[in-house]
Amino acid sequence: MALNILPLTLAAIFIFNLSIAWQAEANIYSWTDSNGVKHFSNSPPSDKNKAIEVQQGISYDRNADEARWELDKEQWEAIKQNLEKKEAQTIKEINSRDNTSESPNLTQKIKDEKFRLEVEISRLEKKPAGSFAHQRDGKRAAIAFYKARLKELQTNPARYFDIK
Repeated sequence: MALNILPLTLAAIFIFNLSIAWQAEANIYSWTDSNGVKHFSNSPPSDKNKAIEVQQGISYDRNADEARWELDKEQWEAIKQNLEKKEAQTIKEINSRDNTSESPNLTQKIKDEKFRLEVEISRLEKKPAGSFAHQRDGKRAAIAFYKARLKELQTNPARYFDIK
């Protein structure tokens, strides 16, 4: 008995999928009523005498969508690599300034830290919002953190560097 139910179940699933596919290929009708209002619908207007425009619905193309997604991923990866390269270069510049024979005085230390914070803010602003997926407003929060640090550096550098 169980063997007879399987073909019926498969046939029912096939008919259901066929009905969904038929609905997905619906036309889009547009017409203007007597008040000049433009209407759009998936069914024609009730007044058969009205002039209507019919546009064939566009079906979903999974292959084209996946190709666009791959292109987007490649572009984001290129942007990410470019940002990482700039960040590494900036860190190298900061480190080369810090490794000079004379230790920088507080003014130079403030300038270097200000530069570092501004670079970090700039890097975060250029970063795609999707890279902060773990937190809803992650990008905005990270930028706000570094801006607050920059403000603290400018208003009270001794407190920023914890100088007693």
